Amino acid sequence: MAFLHSPQPNLGISAEPASPARTKFFLNDGSPRNVRVWMAIILGIGLAVRMTLILVNSHSAQYGGEPYNIALSLANHGTYADVFGSGSGPTAHISPALPIILALIIRVAGTGPAGHLVNSTLAAIVAATAFALLPALAVKCRLGMLPGVTAGLVGAALPINYWAQTAGYWDAPYAMLG
Repeated sequence: MAFLHSPQPNLGISAEPASPARTKFFLNDGSPRNVRVWMAIILGIGLAVRMTLILVNSHSAQYGGEPYNIALSLANHGTYADVFGSGSGPTAHISPALPIILALIIRVAGTGPAGHLVNSTLAAIVAATAFALLPALAVKCRLGMLPGVTAGLVGAALPINYWAQTAGYWDAPYAMLG
């Protein structure tokens, strides 16, 4: 009780800043090493959350729309066509990156559950990577690491757009990297 009678009680709260070793690792230092550490942590969280949700809540057999239709046409006929179904003809409706990736997956893993798991896993990796890049982006924009780490952790841990980020048939996760 003696601390109550002193002019400046010591309640365990220091007026001096925390040691540089503690604050550097936490968020104040945008050094490349610390950015990489936070990126790895966010990537791990993002992958763990998305892969758990993929395995627990397997998507139904209803596959994606336009990008998947073009991928089927590329894989089966070698044409960038049939965006709205078989026989709808050539198209420029969708950028070519995702249909080409999906066509390669269809050729390797097929259109069944194995192909679907590969598509879902790739989309989860891409979405988690996009969130993991936010600390580096924040440091590059001279915002400090706090906004990037906060946004990355929230985005990685709370997949609000879960279906779009894990189905693998839409370009939303890939657009985050663009």
